[in-house]
Amino acid sequence: MTFHVALSLNTTSSSAFDPSTFVSTSTSILSWTSQTPSEPIETKPAVQHIHGVAVGNDDGSILIFRSSRTKRKRSGSHLKLALPSGSAESHSRPSSPLRYSGLGRKSARSASPSSILSTFAPLQVSKSRVVSAVSPEQAEAPKNYVDFEDEPEKLKGMLKGKGPKEKHLPEALSHSADSPPAGSSPGTSLTERPSPDRANPRIITPASEGSSLRSSFSSSSLGLSRSDELGATSMNLISHVVPRSAYRSAPVVAMKVVQNGCLLVYLQLDGTVTVLSTEDGGTLSDFIPEGRSVSPSMPVIWEWKALHAFSMSDRCIVLATAFLVATTSHMQFGDTADGDSEIQTRVVAVEFEQPLKERHTEPIITQIGDWILGGIAEGLVVHQGQNALLELIYVTHSGDLVRQPLVFSDYPTDTELDVSRSQSSIHLPIPNPFKALANHSAESLGDEKGKTSRVFERVRLEKEITLGALTLQGGVSGLQLCPADHRLRGIVYSDSELVGFECGDGSVRTLFSHSAEGIKHIHWKNADTYIAVFSDHAEEHLLIDVDANNDSAADGSVNSDRSYLEPRTTRSATLLQSDVYGVTASGDIISARTKIGRRRIECTPLGSEGTAASATIYRSNRDKRNLDGSKPHIQASAVLPLGLDDFILASADGYIHRSSFNDMLADHDSTKGASDIPISASITSLHLIQSKRTRENLILGGSDDGGLAVWSLSSLKLLARWVVFTTPLAEVIPLSDGRLNDCAFCVARDGTIAVIAVDEMQFLFLVPASIARLEKVSLGEDNLLTYYADGRARLWDLKSKEHWRTMTTEKADEMVEEGGWRTWYMGEAEHVVGKVVSALPGGTLPLDSGATVLVDIEALLEQTALGALPLGTKDVPTDSDDTRLQKIGHLNAVLTALITTGLNRDIDRMCYEQMKVSPAYARLGLVASRSIALIPASDPLAPWCVSPDASAVRALCIVSLLHAYTQFSGSVADVETITTFYTASLPESIGEHYKPPNLSFLARRWLQTTVNAVRTAAKALFESSVARLTDDETILLVDVWQQDLPVAPGVNKEDMRCALALFICGSVAASHYALLPTSHLTQIAKSVSLYLNDETSPYRALAIDLCSRGFAVWQQYVDAVQMLRALFALFTNTRKEAISVQNVGQLARTAVLQIASSNTPLFMTTLSLDILNPGSVQHRKSVMQLVIFLIRKKPLVLYSNLPRLVEAVVKSLDPNASGSRDAILDSATEILGHIVQSFPTVDFHMGSQRLAVGTSEGSVVMYDLKTATRLYVLEGHKKRTTACSFSPDGRRLVTVSLDESAVLVWKVGSSFTSFFNPGAPPRQGHGGTEPFKTLSFNVGDEAGKYGTGFRPGPYMTTNETSAKDDYSEYDTPHLIMTYTALLSLAILRDDFQGLDKPGILKFLRSCQQSNGSFTSLPNGGDSDLRQVYCAFAISSILDDWSGIDVELAVRYVQECMNYEGGYGQQPGGEALGGTTYCALASLSLAPSTSTSHTPHISHQDRTRTIRWLLQNQTPSGGFCGRTNKIADTCYCFWSGASLHILGAGDYVETAALASFLSRCQFKFGGIAKAPEERPDPYHTYMAIAALAIYPPQGADESWTLPKLNALWNVTEDTASWIRKHLHRLH
Repeated sequence: MTFHVALSLNTTSSSAFDPSTFVSTSTSILSWTSQTPSEPIETKPAVQHIHGVAVGNDDGSILIFRSSRTKRKRSGSHLKLALPSGSAESHSRPSSPLRYSGLGRKSARSASPSSILSTFAPLQVSKSRVVSAVSPEQAEAPKNYVDFEDEPEKLKGMLKGKGPKEKHLPEALSHSADSPPAGSSPGTSLTERPSPDRANPRIITPASEGSSLRSSFSSSSLGLSRSDELGATSMNLISHVVPRSAYRSAPVVAMKVVQNGCLLVYLQLDGTVTVLSTEDGGTLSDFIPEGRSVSPSMPVIWEWKALHAFSMSDRCIVLATAFLVATTSHMQFGDTADGDSEIQTRVVAVEFEQPLKERHTEPIITQIGDWILGGIAEGLVVHQGQNALLELIYVTHSGDLVRQPLVFSDYPTDTELDVSRSQSSIHLPIPNPFKALANHSAESLGDEKGKTSRVFERVRLEKEITLGALTLQGGVSGLQLCPADHRLRGIVYSDSELVGFECGDGSVRTLFSHSAEGIKHIHWKNADTYIAVFSDHAEEHLLIDVDANNDSAADGSVNSDRSYLEPRTTRSATLLQSDVYGVTASGDIISARTKIGRRRIECTPLGSEGTAASATIYRSNRDKRNLDGSKPHIQASAVLPLGLDDFILASADGYIHRSSFNDMLADHDSTKGASDIPISASITSLHLIQSKRTRENLILGGSDDGGLAVWSLSSLKLLARWVVFTTPLAEVIPLSDGRLNDCAFCVARDGTIAVIAVDEMQFLFLVPASIARLEKVSLGEDNLLTYYADGRARLWDLKSKEHWRTMTTEKADEMVEEGGWRTWYMGEAEHVVGKVVSALPGGTLPLDSGATVLVDIEALLEQTALGALPLGTKDVPTDSDDTRLQKIGHLNAVLTALITTGLNRDIDRMCYEQMKVSPAYARLGLVASRSIALIPASDPLAPWCVSPDASAVRALCIVSLLHAYTQFSGSVADVETITTFYTASLPESIGEHYKPPNLSFLARRWLQTTVNAVRTAAKALFESSVARLTDDETILLVDVWQQDLPVAPGVNKEDMRCALALFICGSVAASHYALLPTSHLTQIAKSVSLYLNDETSPYRALAIDLCSRGFAVWQQYVDAVQMLRALFALFTNTRKEAISVQNVGQLARTAVLQIASSNTPLFMTTLSLDILNPGSVQHRKSVMQLVIFLIRKKPLVLYSNLPRLVEAVVKSLDPNASGSRDAILDSATEILGHIVQSFPTVDFHMGSQRLAVGTSEGSVVMYDLKTATRLYVLEGHKKRTTACSFSPDGRRLVTVSLDESAVLVWKVGSSFTSFFNPGAPPRQGHGGTEPFKTLSFNVGDEAGKYGTGFRPGPYMTTNETSAKDDYSEYDTPHLIMTYTALLSLAILRDDFQGLDKPGILKFLRSCQQSNGSFTSLPNGGDSDLRQVYCAFAISSILDDWSGIDVELAVRYVQECMNYEGGYGQQPGGEALGGTTYCALASLSLAPSTSTSHTPHISHQDRTRTIRWLLQNQTPSGGFCGRTNKIADTCYCFWSGASLHILGAGDYVETAALASFLSRCQFKFGGIAKAPEERPDPYHTYMAIAALAIYPPQGADESWTLPKLNALWNVTEDTASWIRKHLHRLH
C-alpha cells in the first residue's frame, strides 16, 4: 500500500487564496451546534450557537467550516486557528463562452451529439490532416459531426423531428439539511430539490420546480437589509473535500452529523454514502449501493435524494432514499417497458460502528437492508420513537399515510451462526416478474447468481400499517414530523397547500390546512412551533387553539383534543437570493451564495417585524495578487507532472506552461515556456500520450467547453483543437494495437467517447452517451462494448461505425469472457505519469484541485535508494555528484512544501542554511480512496492544530524525508536536530491546541510500508507520542485496544484492526509494563506468540519486532523457549514463500541478537538443546547456521557458555547416527573452525582429531571428534583458563591462566595405559593429577596483575606487597581515579612521557564485565554508568579502544535507558541527570563498531531523552536530577551538558539558568547546591562548568568563561593539549 500525500500548490503567501472561491453551486448546507447542558441554544445570539457548517456542492465537493471564536495563546499573542478572511475581492476564474453548454443553447459552434439523452450513432469524419501551424480559426471544430444517412433506419426514425428532452440530472435532486434541533423529532428529514436555474434557489425541502412565489411577501415590499458586520466573520474554512476523480463526482444532495458533530455523513446523487471527520474532512469510509431494477426488462436509474442518520448503542444507522428514473435505452433500441408503473421509492439501510475517540479507527460501512416501497420519495421520513425504535412513515401515491416499523436483531455469536446454518436449508425464492414489486426486501428476493438466502437478517421491515388518508391538493412535496406527547404531529405540503395532522393509536387526524403557494421547506422547532421557508422569506408559526369562528381559545394554549388549530405568524425574515438555505438548531436561516466569485455563508435570524439583518459568518478571500497592476499570476486549472523537475501547467486563460515543483511553490511566477496559441476556454485536464508511429510525446487536454486540444510536449506548440463534447474531458485511454492502433479514446464526464487518431491528428468518430453513467469500456478486434450503470451494455461495430444492439451486462460479460477483449474501468485509473508525483485523474473540478498533485512518499524515498536501506547497511550505493544533487533537490522540494517555518527561529535557520529549505505555501491534503481533504493554513501553527490525522501525515512525511536526507547531508547533526524537533518538540512550540499524531495511523503505516525510513519515522513518532501520555492515559489506551488483540474472543486474527491493537498494546507494554495488569500482559504476550508461530500470518514482522523490544516481558507469560525456536526458524529460513516485503529474516536476526545479549542464559540453553535434541536434521542444521552467525557477529555472547556449546556441537557428530552426521558435518566443522579461530581457550589438532576446550573454572576438556565423545578433563588451573594450544605433533598441550600467572604443560598423546583405563588422562610422569610441567611468569613491573592505573592516594599502599606486582588484591588501581588523574595531568600540562598506555588498556580489560559494564576495581567495586563513562573517556583520551569491547559496552548503556527517556545507573533503574550525562557522553565518544555504522543514539531515543531533560528545567531556572525533584546546581551541568551533547542546547532557558546559579552563590564565596544552602567545591565547579556551556546572553565580561569540552568535562585548551600529546603516545 503506497503512502500518498496531496499537496495543493496553487497558493502563495501574498494571495491567501481561498479554495471556496471556485465556480460551483451549493446544493446542500448543514450546521451543528456546540450546545452544552448548562447553556441552552436559545440563550445564545443567532451566530454564536453555530459550531460548524458544511456546504455540499454540485461538483461533489464539501466545504467544512468551524467556529473561529476559539483562539490560541502563544507568547502573549492570539493567533487564529485557521485561515483568516480577507476584505478584498477575489480573482475569479474566467469562464469560457461555452462552459458546459447544452444542446439547446445557441452557439457559434455546432453542438456535440453527446447529450445525456443523445441517440446519435458514431460517424466518421473526413480525415483532413492538421498542419503544424494552427490558427485560432483552424482550431475550431468542424461542422459535420453527424451524417444522419449512415444511421440505422430504426434509430434514424426515432430521431426525426425530436429534440433532446430538457432534463438535467443534477437538477432533479432532494437534499437533507441540518440535524433535528432540540425538541424536534430525531427522525425528521429536511430535504430540498434544486431548481434548474440560479433564480430559483435550493431550499432544504422537496419542492416543485414550477411553483410561483408569494407576491404578498416580497423583498421589495419589506425593505431588504443586510449587515455584513453583524457577528463579523465567525467561521474558518477547515477543509475542502474534493473527489479524487472528476468522472465520478456526483452532486451532494444531503448531509447529516452524528457522534456529537464529530462525523459528517453525506449522500451524493449516485447513491454514494460517505463518512468523514468534521475535524479535518478526512474520509473515514464510503459505500456505493449496487444497482437494482424493478423488472428484468426495464433498466432504471435511482436518483438519491434524502438521508436519515440515527445512533443506536455504539452503531450509527443510516438510511438513504431514492426515486425511480426509467432510462431511455429501452425506448431507443426498441425495448418495451415492463413492470409496475406505480411511483416507487428505494430505501437502503447501512450501519457503521461509531469510532471511539481513543482509537481513531476507520469505521466500515455495511449494508443491512434494501427495500422498494410503493410510496413517494418526497413524502417519506424515518422516525425514531420511544425505546430508539425506527419506523418508516410515508405517503403513498393514493394519499394514504403508512408506517412500517424496522426491527433490528443483535448479531449472533459464531456458535449461534453455525447452528443456524446447519439447520437452514438452501432455498432460492424466485420473484414473479408479472407482479408489481412493492415493499420487497433485497434479502427476501434471493441472489440472482444462485447464492443461498441469508441466514441472519440484521434489520427486517415489518408489514405496513395504514394510518389514514391525507387530503392534499397537488403532488406531495414534503413531509415533516415532530413528536407531541405520545403522538406524532406532522405537516405534509405540496406546491400550493399545507396540511397539518396528528397521528396516534393507528389513526390520523387533520388539524389544519391552508394554501401555501411557493413553500419550499418546513422545519419543526418544537411540537407547537414550526418554520416555513419560502423562496424569498421565512416565517415562524405558533399553533394555537381556535374555535369555530377561528378566534383564539380562552386559555391560549394548544390542546390536542380540540378539532381546530390555527398557525399564527410570530416571527419572520426576508431572505436574499442564495444557492441553498438551511435551518439551524435555534431556528435561524443559514444560506450559502456566491457573489463576484466569493463564497459567502450568512445567518439570518427571524424577527418580529421581518426586518432582522443577516450576518455574514464567512466570506472567502479575494485574490490580491494582481491588484497592483502587475502581471497576472498564473492560476493553474490543471497540472500534468512528468517528474518533480518537470511540470506542465494549464491555466484558466487557455495557455499551457512548463514549470517544476519548486517553481510552483515559489511566491512568484516562474515558468520555463508557454504554448504559442491559447485556446478560447479554460483547460480542465491534461494527459500524456505517445504516437507509436512517430515516437513523439504529446499532451492531450480537455477544456470546460467540451473541447479537445493536442500540444507537442517538447515545444508546447498547439497541434490540433476540436470541440466535440458538452461536458469536459474526464479520461484518456491510449490504444496501441488492433484496428484502432495509435488512436485514443477520449471520454467526457457524461460518458461520450471521442476517438482520435494520434499519429495523424484527426478526429475519427463519436460514441454517444446514455442517461446512465458509463461504467467501463471493452474493446475487441472489430467491436466496442460500452457498459452503463443501468445494467445495459451497447455493442458497436468499429468497421461500419454503427450501433448493433443493446444487451444486459451479463450477456456482455459472456462475450468478453470468450477472450480477445481489453477492458478499462471509468474513474478508477490513476493519472500517474511519474512514479513519485501524479495528478488527480479525471480532470479538475474545484480550482484549488487543479494544482493539486499526489506525492508518493515511499516512491520518493525508494528513488533516493537510501531511504529503503535498513539501518547498518554497509554497502551503500554511490552516486555521481549530479545524481546526488538531483536527489537532494527532490527531497528539498517536498520538504519545502511540508516543513512549517515560523515555529522555531533556530530550526528555521538550520533548514535554510543547511538544507536550503525556504518558506513555501502549499496545502496538505489527506488522501482517501475516493476523495482528498485539502487543509488550508494561515499561520505556522494552524497545520498542527487541525486533527490527529493531519498532524500524523505531515509529521511522518517530514521525519521520513529527513531520515533519508541524513544519507546525503554533510551536516548530520543539524538534520538530526530538525528531526528531533519535529518528532518530540512540537507540543511545546504549538501550545495547548496541538493535535498529537494519530497513534493508529502511525501503527498502520508501520505495518503496511516496505520502506525503512517510513517505518523508522512511524515508530519514532509513535514512541514520542506515547511517552507524553500520563499513566492514566497509557492505561486507558491499552484498555481500549486490548479487546481487539488477536487472541481476544470473537475477532479475526487476520484483520488489520487486530494487528493495530497488538502494535499499540505491545509497544506500550514493552516500555510501560509496570503500569499494566497481568491479564493484559498475558493477552499481549499470547498475541505475539500467535503471530510469531503462524506461518501464513502477514503480521509476523510485527511479532518479531515486539520480541526484539520486549522479550524480557513476554517470556514471563508464554513459553519463552518456543518463542526463541520460532525466531531461530525465521532466522535461517530461506524458502521463497517465507520472504516478506518487510524482510522477516533481517528482523529475526536483529531480534535474536538482541535476545542473545539481554538474556544469554536462556538463549544458550535453548541453543544447546536444539543442537542436541533437534526436531529434525534440517532444524539442527539451521541452528548451527545461527551459531556460525553469532560467532561472526557477537562472539562475546557465546564466550561464557562456550564449553556447553562445544560439547553440543561435538555430540551432534555421533558416528552412530550416520544419517544426521553426514547432513550436519559441514556445518559442525565450520562452527568448530570459527570457534578455534575466534576463541584462544579452544584449540584443535588435525592429526589426532582432538579438541581442547578451556573453562572459566580452570579445567580443560578434551574431546575426540572421531568418536564424538569426551575423553577426559585436565584440572590444573585454579582460576580461569586464558588460552590453550597443542604442540605440532599433538603429544603436548599448553594451557595458560593470566589470573594465576601460570603456564601448564600436559601430556595428551595416546599411551599404552589409555587402552586399559579409557576416559582417564594420560600419565604425566609423576603421581596424581598434576601437570607434566608448571611454569610461572610475571608480566612485568610496568603492568601489574590487573594492568596499571591510578589509586585514590598513596596512603592506601600496604607493606604486604606481592612479589608479582606492585600492588596487592586490596590496593588495586581505581577506574574513576584513573580518569581524573589523566585530566589532572593534562591540566598541569604534563607531557605523559611516563604514562604506561598498554598497562592502562590492560587495566580497562580487567574491569569490564560479561554484560558490558565496568567495575571501579578489577576484582569488584561499584558497577554502573559512571564506570562505563570513565572507561570510555580514558579510551578516548588515549585514542585507543583496544582495551574494551565497545559493542558490548554500548549495548549495556542502551539497556540503561528507561521509559521516561533518561538513563538509570543500571538497567531498570530510575532516570538520573548524572547517569544520563554519563550515558550520552559515552555513546557520543564511542566509535562505530564493526557490525554497525549507525549512530549509537537512535532518533526516537534521542527525542525521548531531550523531552525528559527539558522537562527537568524547573520554573526556578535550574535543573532537577529526577522527575518531580527540586533544582540542584550540579544537575545544571549534568542535564545542560547532556542537551548540549544532543545538539538541543538552544532549548535551554539560559537567562533563567544563570539567574538560578547566581542565587546559589554564597555571600562569602562559593556556590551551593541550592539557594540559601552552604557552598562546597563540587557544586561550585559544576555551576561554573554549566555557565561555561550556557553563558547568559547579553551579560557583561564577568560571566565570560573558557569554552568547555562537554564530553571530557575540561576546557577546550586542555582537550587540545591531550590531543597533541597523548594521541602521539604508543
